[in-house]
Amino acid sequence: MPTQILSLDPRLATPLQSLRVALHVPKDFCGIATALEVVSNCLSHAAGRYSDMNLDHWNSVAETLKKYYREQAANGVSEAARWFQPPTTDSTPQNRLSNWRVSISPSDLEQKLSALIGRAIASAASMNGSVSPALIDGAHILKNARTGKGRRSLDWNSLIEIDVLDSASISKIYEITDPRAVHAQFLATTLSVLRSSIGSPYHCLPDRSSEAPADKDHDRQHKAFEYDLTAGDASTEQENENGLWKREELFPDIGARLSSSNYANFSEKLGFVTRDYIDPDDLALVTRKLVLHLKSSDRERSTYALFALVCLLSGCSDFIAEKLRFAPDHSIWLDTDAGAWCWAFSAYRDKRDQADEPSIEEPIPVALPKELVNRLRHLRSTHPAVFTLGELMSSALDSTLDLTRFRAFLRTCGDSAHPAYASRFAKSMPFVFLRTCASDMSAAMLSGHFTVAAPAALYYFGPTYRVLQQRLREAYAFLGLSAPTIISEQNQRAGCQKVLEASQLQAGWSRLEQEIDRTRARIASALPDSERLNDINRLMTLLCAGFVIQTAHRGTRLERLTFGAMFLLKDSFLISDKDELEREQPRLIPKTPIVRDLLRAAADLHLMVKPDLSTGVVHDAYLFVQWVDSSLQQMEPVTTGDIAKVIDEYFDGSDYNFGRSAWVTHLDEDSYDRWLIRTLTGHTRDVTRTNGAYFDIPPLEAARKLANAMEHTGHRLFGSITLSPDLSEPEVMFRVSGRERPMKDAAFKVPDPRTVLEPLSVATLAGWRSTQRVRHELVQGSIQAPVEVLAVLHMLFMDFVPDPNLCVEALRAPEKLIHCHGKSAGLFGSAHIFVIRLGCHCFPRRRN
Repeated sequence: MPTQILSLDPRLATPLQSLRVALHVPKDFCGIATALEVVSNCLSHAAGRYSDMNLDHWNSVAETLKKYYREQAANGVSEAARWFQPPTTDSTPQNRLSNWRVSISPSDLEQKLSALIGRAIASAASMNGSVSPALIDGAHILKNARTGKGRRSLDWNSLIEIDVLDSASISKIYEITDPRAVHAQFLATTLSVLRSSIGSPYHCLPDRSSEAPADKDHDRQHKAFEYDLTAGDASTEQENENGLWKREELFPDIGARLSSSNYANFSEKLGFVTRDYIDPDDLALVTRKLVLHLKSSDRERSTYALFALVCLLSGCSDFIAEKLRFAPDHSIWLDTDAGAWCWAFSAYRDKRDQADEPSIEEPIPVALPKELVNRLRHLRSTHPAVFTLGELMSSALDSTLDLTRFRAFLRTCGDSAHPAYASRFAKSMPFVFLRTCASDMSAAMLSGHFTVAAPAALYYFGPTYRVLQQRLREAYAFLGLSAPTIISEQNQRAGCQKVLEASQLQAGWSRLEQEIDRTRARIASALPDSERLNDINRLMTLLCAGFVIQTAHRGTRLERLTFGAMFLLKDSFLISDKDELEREQPRLIPKTPIVRDLLRAAADLHLMVKPDLSTGVVHDAYLFVQWVDSSLQQMEPVTTGDIAKVIDEYFDGSDYNFGRSAWVTHLDEDSYDRWLIRTLTGHTRDVTRTNGAYFDIPPLEAARKLANAMEHTGHRLFGSITLSPDLSEPEVMFRVSGRERPMKDAAFKVPDPRTVLEPLSVATLAGWRSTQRVRHELVQGSIQAPVEVLAVLHMLFMDFVPDPNLCVEALRAPEKLIHCHGKSAGLFGSAHIFVIRLGCHCFPRRRN
């Protein structure tokens, strides 16, 4: 059951400060939430090993603090981006500690090391000290030594079999250890931790039993706690005096929602309704009852129902919604004249500094139900002097809006098994939109919550208000609400303004295609060398610009468009266009007919310049190039500036990457699957930045399904488009450099648990192509080889046995490894998975 706590008991401020110091977290609390995830796990290990009440108390404090920070992030607090900042390097003790992880099935040594770290944290925090970096580094070294990773001194290997929680054993080794030894400091620190006592997390707090009861008001309690958080930090205290904390925490801010969406958990990002949200069916029960209360003659119930529905539709918690203004003073506001609640797309786009004046350009108005609009307009006309929704509700009640009474009322409106708690009630609209229209970007735009969408993809989304109006109507009907008001011109677009209409796209593409045909005709005629060079370079730039438009390419890193990436596979190709190398996510895109013609035309230019390339082209040769000398010997890849001039010329001044917004928006308006759109834009893995798992879609299958969608929508957008049908694809030779060859004696590396598939590369495509060829030859019976070799090849390529050594062993000793299960035969083997050997059966599709 999700809690309603938006603030924390002020008594926990001092234990939090002690933990901050113990974990080497800076005074601005950067990375505190990430560190608490590790602290909670280690303290639970320690509490399970030692019967110490104070350890249990520290464990309870860590769990409470961890839950607090998660709830703050879920409620849209913009500071979450700083609290949950993941460690980027191992260069600091804080990052080394935050990077502590144990295996899915941890060994006894890993469990003991976690307990040791937990005890060290509790001991250091109770004395207002810090955990020794030597202990953290030593724990990492011993864990790696157990799994065989990395290199280390032999002194460390001697500690692997020692019980690190046995002070007698550690003391005996420490007495005979040279103080200059690499592990001496670790032994000394461990011995000190094991021998020290642990104080209570509350030992330094004053006795509050004689004080007056604390004020339970959420805002006051939260403000008091935040003041304690920043004690001793002059810069943060100054920010408090200037009102910066208050602005971020207590006022509607679309940027805070964007920051918190990055740290939602894995299930929420996939669109699964978790316990922190209300299921759409249960939510519909609540809203239908609220509609009845809205029409009630009971003034309190009617006002509470109105307030609850505004909270739900605007996505604001009650203590935030009461501060919604009727003018664009913040990045979220109410516009009763237009009959909508609004949020500033520019504030979302720019992630503006919250100390600045809020940006109100590019508002996204979201129409409210007519019955709510009529009621709000009536109250506004009756009470014209109010400025916020909370003041309006108080005026309607003739008393101050009591959030405690409001929350009690809201809980009575739903099923008793799934009560409508105010926090999760206000965040549940995105899942309603996913249910009714299946568009994650529409869900994000219409709810103002970006958890279910890839936030970066929303930059390219610019639907018409007619489409949004229809999707609002479906969602409101599902909830039992009246139809939305009509706002703005229905053909105008919300959000991204780069989206061109189908008529503009067809006109621009027709001109571009005609220019390509004219240039090709000129090249085929007899021209002087200088003019021919200009025409060849001009044609290559035109083809590259057309390729960027037709593939939703970012228009950057065009040097990555190589022969290998484009031609190794028959029906798809590889795009890697992100500027940020550390976040690069290569993606597989289908070859639609027009894209295939563009690629073949570019390859044909290479063959015309160098006829000897007909025998084959190396995989890393650039496809879209500019020749820089009249002899056509030197070339360099086409640049972003080159294609920007072409697109500006033929598409009326559009940006060079406008094709992304066109494809994203029109595919969504054609109701294609959201994961196909993410496949096109490269956001299939843009799911979560937490330590949870990533989400992988089979790239070949996704590209195959995306091909049908792009052909259908592309025909509507660009019309019937064809180039020369007589071109053929070149033969690509994949060349493996010495550095890419795997080392024979390379140690086994544990796979990254966050990913199912490794990032795509040209080498991956070459491997797929070779596999397809071998399978085809096996099916045709074209491989001439001994029976034993054919048997191994069949097991590897047709029966998907992953280990060639297992296949060879099966041929040598079939009575040991081949077992029959009914009418099917299988191999019995073992595989390394997270350093654990698991027995598994592999069942071939036929008996050989």
